[in-house]
Amino acid sequence: MTNQWPPLVAVGLAAAGFVSGWVDSIAGGGGLISVPALLATGLPTATVLGTNKVAASFGSSTSALRYGRAGHVKKIAWPMAALAFCASATGARLAIALPDKILNQIIVVALLVVTFITIFRRDFGKTARPWRFRRRWYALVACCCALSIGFYDGLIGPGTGSFLAFSFVALLGADFLSATGSTKVINFSTNLAAALLFAIGRHVDWLYALPMGLGILAGAYVGSGMALRNGSRFIRPIFVGVALALGVKLVLSLHK
Repeated sequence: MTNQWPPLVAVGLAAAGFVSGWVDSIAGGGGLISVPALLATGLPTATVLGTNKVAASFGSSTSALRYGRAGHVKKIAWPMAALAFCASATGARLAIALPDKILNQIIVVALLVVTFITIFRRDFGKTARPWRFRRRWYALVACCCALSIGFYDGLIGPGTGSFLAFSFVALLGADFLSATGSTKVINFSTNLAAALLFAIGRHVDWLYALPMGLGILAGAYVGSGMALRNGSRFIRPIFVGVALALGVKLVLSLHK
């Protein structure tokens, strides 16, 4: 891609962005598509991450608006988004403490657990479940999820949407539709925080970020509309597929 005429590169990034935005708006994991596409341009890794965060903000904002207007965002998502913004900004400023190989092993195990629970519990995420513990524990669990996953997204990123959606379903009793909507609100805040810091550090290529961002925006609009029309049963299999794909990608990276 680096030897091609720039407008063709822009078209390719917009197309990759559309697919990325469609996937991400439904089940998270759009970075599986957008990051490799940006890497293929030959940009430095830090610039790839910054450019991807800017472009991803287009899609997460679009999805958050659509799910919010349809009433599929839980109230707790808004304070969680504020906490996640701060955590993501902190994560984006810190160097990775763990070696990539160890970190990837942790992510693979977490994704396998998430995937197997989703597959073998057929009712998982189909309907919302009432919170059965004291209300203050609900807020505490939500805060812990926002801070930990927000920090992870700013620091590294892959699987953030899937981890957030799973947390809403498994820990906060949401169905997949409201979990996805709530995830988009939080994901927009984490993307924005990281994007701002990468931009300040001049690690964003705007000529690549804008066409990819527009593609992601269009894909997010189409994907969130499909999810809203078809509900949790539509989201569930795509969520499993994305989690498995991310797991396979990370397993392969362990052997590099």
